[in-house]
Formats: sequence, structure tokens, C-alpha cells
Amino acid sequence: MYVASPTVLVPIDGEPVLRDMDGRGLRRVLNTRALILQDASTNRYFLYVTGYWLEAPALDGPWAEAQVRPAMLDEAKRQAEAAGAVDLLEDDEPVSSRAPGVIVSTGPTE
Repeated sequence: MYVASPTVLVPIDGEPVLRDMDGRGLRRVLNTRALILQDASTNRYFLYVTGYWLEAPALDGPWAEAQVRPAMLDEAKRQAEAAGAVDLLEDDEPVSSRAPGVIVSTGPTE
């Protein structure tokens, strides 16, 4: 696959492993360094990348900038960041004023 616009590859090590985050109504995908959360009430996925929250109905997308998101996302992000358990996929120098495209892979990629 070739993509001509800024895009982030988000690898997941095999099928997603989800775990509830205490009292937040969110589940976290554990087998990736990216911060991917699932809203337990809607089953929508949220991904934090380059300063944006993106959302999708499924891990394979389509991903779009989240217009409405659960209030607990930012608290969950702070918790995961404090634990050192995530890579927030932030770039020192943003290449665009828009969120990048996202490709999520559960198999070997490069």
C-alpha cells in the first residue's frame, strides 16, 4: 500500500487485547505502544496521535478527528502517560495543521 499524505502506522501485536480502565467506562488496547481506547458504551475507538484525538467505529477505520469524545479520554491519557506505558505518537515539528491518516496493523508490516 502506498499513501501520498501524512500517515501514521499503528502496529498492534496480534489481535487486540482490551482491558477495562478502572471506573472510566473505557477499555485500553494493551498490545500496542499507541494509546488506543474504546468507549465501553458505544464501542467506538479513540486514538491519540500528534496532538489529536481520532475516532473510528473499528480499529481498521476509517479514522477521523473526534468532534465529540468522552470526557474521560484526557484523564486516561494522563494516567497512561504517567505510567510510561504509551507512545503518544507526537512529532517535534508538526507537518500539517490537520490530523494525519492512520493505518492500524495487527500483522507484520514495515
